[in-house]
Amino acid sequence: MQTGTKKYNKYCLIRDLAALFILGILLGHLIRIPIIVWRILFVIEIVVAIVANVNYLNKIEGYILALASYCAISFMITFSPDQITIIGAILFTVPTVILFKFLDSKEVITQKWINVWCVIFVIAAVIFYRYKESVFFEEFFEQAEYGFTNNASTVFTGLLVLLLLSDKKVIVWGCFVVCWYFLLLSSKRGNIAEALIPSIVLFFQMQKDGKRKIWNFLFVTALFAAAIYFGMQFFEKNTYLTNKIDVSGANGRDVIWANLINEWSMSSSPFKVIFGYGIKGTLALGGIRAHNDFLEILVDFGLIGIVLQMGVFVSLFKLLKFKISYRLIMIAAISVYFLKSMISMGFTDPLNVFTFMTMGIVISRYEKQFKLKN
Repeated sequence: MQTGTKKYNKYCLIRDLAALFILGILLGHLIRIPIIVWRILFVIEIVVAIVANVNYLNKIEGYILALASYCAISFMITFSPDQITIIGAILFTVPTVILFKFLDSKEVITQKWINVWCVIFVIAAVIFYRYKESVFFEEFFEQAEYGFTNNASTVFTGLLVLLLLSDKKVIVWGCFVVCWYFLLLSSKRGNIAEALIPSIVLFFQMQKDGKRKIWNFLFVTALFAAAIYFGMQFFEKNTYLTNKIDVSGANGRDVIWANLINEWSMSSSPFKVIFGYGIKGTLALGGIRAHNDFLEILVDFGLIGIVLQMGVFVSLFKLLKFKISYRLIMIAAISVYFLKSMISMGFTDPLNVFTFMTMGIVISRYEKQFKLKN
């Protein structure tokens, strides 16, 4: 981890602005500045990082950049005002990897910065979650009486991944409890399942860390047991969530996927098979988003898009063959992204930004450690 106290420079400014722009997206309802403004400012920073580091982009970044560029070209060709939100989310979300890999390579992502911003982001996430909750209650009061799913809890899954980089146990466990409280409260099954991955890694890290391994093991085991106990108590009281698990099964995703695959495969246009139906293609074909990144990209951006998406994942998985100290964190980040891509929307949901932020930082440190070993 980087702990140096270098002078404040232009890279520190880019780093802090990036954090503030993310904060703006979470707290935009308080600041009264449209979310699109914060996204544009953040994307500008990503472009700056790409231009400044263009000769040093690795394969992962290359595939991410190629996929984002291809999506942007598709957007411009099939332009429609109602596509702006989605293309903004695409350019904001996964390319975050490139920005934070660049910033960490400039040694401005210090341990102190990570610790401080973990706390700030968790507080902002709670405010954001409560805001989304209040909006839902206002619009669907009768339905909310019986319980509802708050998709805003996605942000807490990413924050659990980011917490793996923190070295302050008080911060880690405090934020961990807050994140899990709102994850269980949200009744979002996918987010709860994904959050188990960084949580397991976190417990493993904690019991392994430090000189007093026996005491660490006992402490973490006791904490883990308490977390399971209170989690189950909370779970049992959340009748809406338990009913969802008992009754709703795949929540209709199997039907959505089958219909979209059928529509895409039966297309009479080779052009659309290769290049896709354009942004919102899944909405045009099935009337609903795919809730699966691979299928969404296949329908919207065709075979070219899915090849680039597979390139991103293959290059990420290849990174795991190197036995470096950040390997477990990388496994957690990739696993959360992969699971999110399989059952929801990892590619187009800006709330996944913290997973990709962590991924970028870890990729940078992978490269540094690999160079030192070779």
